[in-house]
Amino acid sequence: MTKKSKKTKPDFSLPESGRKRTFILYTENFFELIKLSLIFILFSLPVFTVFASATAMNYVISKIMNDRLVFIWDDFIKAFKSNFLRSTLYGILSSIIFIILIMGWNISIFLGVILILHTVYFYPIQAWIDLPFRSVVRNAMLIQFVAYKTTLKIFLILIILIPFIWIFRPITYFLIPFFSATIVFLLNSYAMQPIQKYLIIKKPEEDPAFNDSDDIHINI
Repeated sequence: MTKKSKKTKPDFSLPESGRKRTFILYTENFFELIKLSLIFILFSLPVFTVFASATAMNYVISKIMNDRLVFIWDDFIKAFKSNFLRSTLYGILSSIIFIILIMGWNISIFLGVILILHTVYFYPIQAWIDLPFRSVVRNAMLIQFVAYKTTLKIFLILIILIPFIWIFRPITYFLIPFFSATIVFLLNSYAMQPIQKYLIIKKPEEDPAFNDSDDIHINI
């Protein structure tokens, strides 16, 4: 279980946004993220469950990013079960499309990159917002292009991260299971900014991370 930010000084307050906030939340929850990484690997072992596991991990990390009370195991299980069908369907379809695209090269590579970036937005939205499946897919695509500056930052992170993992293999293959949540935490810290900006979210009353809005409005 993670706790909300503790005050180390009388005048301390967690920044509302920015790199400093991300760093504070990361350092405070470092060991919880290690635990989350191991849970993610455990639930991804059948392979086909990796997509639901990715959604569940994004849900837990989104709560951490919003500085909410988090029960790592319970919240992961809850999100895994409730998002299993949609996440698996999306994961299988996107994987098939991606394989077809990379086999075509040229313009297909560009489309493949767009698809990868789309998944970065899809999983947080699927985990965090109660929307029909088609709306989740559409909104992830819209935000991907409307928030192009954020999308570019995510792209730069990926083109640095992927070669790094490849160059320093097999060491990175051993470390990734322990730091997969760290990678998602970094991507989520960027992706959630436009998601929260462009979506007024309908949120369950039982989750303190949610506001009191009765409807969802796309502000794009």
